[in-house]
Amino acid sequence: MLKKIFRNNFYIQQLPTGLALKYLVFFRLKSLFKINGTLSYSLFGEDNIIKIYIKQLLKKTGPGFYIDIGCNDPIKMSNTFGLYCEGWRGLNVDINNKLIEQFRTIRHRDISICAAVSDIEKDLVIYEFEHHLGTTVDKELSEKFVKEMNWKIVSQRTVRAQTLNSLIEKHNLQEQEIDFMSVDVEGHDLNVLKSLDLDRYRPKLIIAEALNFNIRKFWENELCIYLEMKGYNFLGYIAETCYFADKKF
Repeated sequence: MLKKIFRNNFYIQQLPTGLALKYLVFFRLKSLFKINGTLSYSLFGEDNIIKIYIKQLLKKTGPGFYIDIGCNDPIKMSNTFGLYCEGWRGLNVDINNKLIEQFRTIRHRDISICAAVSDIEKDLVIYEFEHHLGTTVDKELSEKFVKEMNWKIVSQRTVRAQTLNSLIEKHNLQEQEIDFMSVDVEGHDLNVLKSLDLDRYRPKLIIAEALNFNIRKFWENELCIYLEMKGYNFLGYIAETCYFADKKF
């Protein structure tokens, strides 16, 4: 029986052995002690909200495809790891090569790329901090992190930005249906959204970080204005993350 459980278990099949065993033990203990609650890997539970929208709004019950720009860590504070554990796969992009190497080890069914994404292919300066969550190409935001958060810049480097359109084409994903896209790139989110041809490649559900967002005036936010113009409805907002869905859903 134990061999059958291990043979058919998703975690054993799709994750490194040590990590898979940790999750098996966790879920077994959760079941034995009848612990209620839903597991979340995101910073503020975004992944559970995403799953609700996918099920109720998109009416999707099986695995799908995601794009995660500014994916950061493959598990911790991830908006897509929960979906990966349910059989989804996707395209992950981040400018931190060490984190992308972790993606390639842990989430081997995904395509994981170390790259900077912007609406124009140009050179961008990357500001890297002691805490990788602060990594940004936005100079003003980097100065704010230094002044207000007392974070220290540990390195600066210049990279050539690519558009999301070009990454999709390079990895032969032109015919791939995109169910969900997450964008979290510390002040450069609108540029990333503009780098994707939303008339040709159309995620059904999008979440994006909107810094200094005001829910009382969401219709004045540049990111909201852009996606509204492209045929997306604003669904809601939590902890600087905005949710949008294609209007046909």
